[in-house]
Amino acid sequence: MGQFLAWKKGLALAALLVSASLTAPAWAEEDELSPTYTQCMINSDGSTGSIMACLQEAYDYWDAELNANYKAAQNYCNLYKEDEGAEAAQDCLNKLKTAQRNWLKYRDGMAKVSSFTSANRGGSMESIDVLYNQVLIVRAQALLIAPPSLE
Repeated sequence: MGQFLAWKKGLALAALLVSASLTAPAWAEEDELSPTYTQCMINSDGSTGSIMACLQEAYDYWDAELNANYKAAQNYCNLYKEDEGAEAAQDCLNKLKTAQRNWLKYRDGMAKVSSFTSANRGGSMESIDVLYNQVLIVRAQALLIAPPSLE
């Protein structure tokens, strides 16, 4: 069973690499991990190190987006002062802070469990699985925490 899962995972990665090489590196695509991910994978030599470098670039991109969106969400909370008063703004800020702290625990917990749930546990692909999962988790939070646009 373990060999079958490893083969299936390898086949899925191969399909991902082939599809990445056939798609234009347009950020508008929903499955794009970051603005530079597809091009990075196209330019990579397919080694674990080069794939990890592309994933790390994607992680760094989404981590920066998360930080920017968290600050924007804080600013958005402060807008409640004008309409609903300082108490509402502070309540929003407290809930945001609590939510982010809980998310950090979730992120860290998932990082620990990802290696156990990897079909490639013990192999060189395990580190790719773990980092890929972390990119998805940070990306999701960055998008979820972004406040509505005020433009």
